[in-house]
Amino acid sequence: MKYTNVEYLDSLLACIAKASPSAGENGQEILNLAIKEAVISGYIKINPVTGTKSYKRTKPKIIIFSREKKEKEQMFRFYLYIFICLCYNF
Repeated sequence: MKYTNVEYLDSLLACIAKASPSAGENGQEILNLAIKEAVISGYIKINPVTGTKSYKRTKPKIIIFSREKKEKEQMFRFYLYIFICLCYNF
């Protein structure tokens, strides 16, 4: 633990961030919790995660369907389900 520094944690988080759009932020959060416990327990004096690069999650695109669009989507899924069932039975 005494050899853990900001540069090492930055390189670790950079590798983690490549996994998915939210991996960098989640990895930083979990790492921060773990290192914070080490500081509280007295294993290290400062939390080096606070000095690392900040990773932000991209906001998801939210689409709100009208009632008609939602009903069409439900009917499409229903017909698709029936089609798949018919295909597997023959």
